[in-house]
Amino acid sequence: MVWMSPEPVIVLPRPARSILAGILLLTIVAPSNARVWQLMPGGGDAPSIQAAVGLAADGDTLDLAPGFYSEPTSVVNKTLLIRGAGIDVTTLSGGLDGHTVALRGGNNFTEIRDLTIQDGSAKSRGDVDGGIYGGGVLGEEAFFALVRCRIASNSCESLGGGLYATSVSFQGGSGSASPRDARAMDRRPMSRHGA
Repeated sequence: MVWMSPEPVIVLPRPARSILAGILLLTIVAPSNARVWQLMPGGGDAPSIQAAVGLAADGDTLDLAPGFYSEPTSVVNKTLLIRGAGIDVTTLSGGLDGHTVALRGGNNFTEIRDLTIQDGSAKSRGDVDGGIYGGGVLGEEAFFALVRCRIASNSCESLGGGLYATSVSFQGGSGSASPRDARAMDRRPMSRHGA
């Protein structure tokens, strides 16, 4: 099954509802010295998406040129925008070896938009990076938004083949967006828990 977010899907830890105004202010008032990292498969301003995440400062944007990026990406306690060129032309693949995207930490305010997230495989019970949950996107007590993303062909050993988030509630962005508004595009799950 493939899920697409027609509108923003914003994921907030439960205690964070009271600070939603602060988050909105954070997204409206971007730092004047924010950098835009230009990335392409195999290079750009950094050798990989993960390298750019490590080098980026809060408020930076990672612009992904059209292409296929075969690299799991982890964001811990940063405020970033990771922006593809469109779901039909920019794909982030986990290579069937762990989570494609892992977002962690209460100071993580990451937005991912306009790309396909696929080939995540959460299957190891001994994995300290989230183990058996969330093959495509794993969110652990992190604030994040998925905007115009396609999550496809991911699997896991337990729950949330496509998306798994802990200590969060789903809040719609503009309109009534939520996971239940997502459209199933392909009904061939990778496993009984895939999405």
